[in-house]
Parts: sequence; C-alpha cells; structure tokens
Amino acid sequence: MLKSLISSTDFFKEKVFMKSVLVVDDDPDLRLLVQNRLEKNSYVVRTACDGIDALRKIKSHRPDLIVLDALMPNMDGYTFIQEIKYQEPFKDIPVMIFTGKADLKRIFEMEGIRHFVDKPFNSEEFMKKVRTILDDSLSAGTA
Repeated sequence: MLKSLISSTDFFKEKVFMKSVLVVDDDPDLRLLVQNRLEKNSYVVRTACDGIDALRKIKSHRPDLIVLDALMPNMDGYTFIQEIKYQEPFKDIPVMIFTGKADLKRIFEMEGIRHFVDKPFNSEEFMKKVRTILDDSLSAGTA
C-alpha cells in the first residue's frame, strides 16, 4: 500500500508540479552532465541518444522542453525538427539546440528555433536559459 502511494505521489508531482525536459545527445557523458544539472534544479529528465530514440520518447511522454544536439548519428537534430514540427501534439514544444557552429544556428533559425547553447556550455547560463524558456512557454500557455 505504501509503495503504491509513493508511486502515485511521484506521478502526481511529475504531472502537476515538475517540468520535464528531454535531453537528446549522442555523447553519454554530456547527457549525464545535463541530466544531473537539470535534476538538481528539480526538473524531471528523460534522455535519448539520437533523434530516433527521441521520437519514441516524446510519443510516450510529452516533455515541456527538448534540449537537442544538432549533430548525431542515425537521426540528427535538424531531421528530428522536421519530423515533429507539423505534428499537432509536438509542434509547440520549445526546443533548445546544442551547437557551436554558427552556420548550423542559421539553418535551425530558418525552422523557427530561437534557443541555442554553445558547446562547451556554461552550466549557469544553460540553467538560466532553461528557466526562461519554460517560464515563457508557461505564460504563453504552451507548456
């Protein structure tokens, strides 16, 4: 009974109070670093190793924010954006792109992406951007 109550409480906290972030990057060390930083700031975090894995994850749980690497094997960040941008349940999810390449930023900007984090990234600056994006999406009614 107690175990059931704890599980339902965690579920309730996640659904009602905690924002969720999907971190998509092929570098397992970076995924873990970002995951740990987000979890220390009370976000629910799921991870994916590429765009294909990310598509599977968002179908089972719609995140409030996607942090997406631009360059990955199997399905890169640009292809992932192309896959979700017209799908009704996913098209309004804010996306933050990890990249250090200015030419890639321009390509993503043409797809409507406004949020970028340079690699290597400053952890405090990253968290500030995450909070800003999630606050903006909440006030716009999209989160």
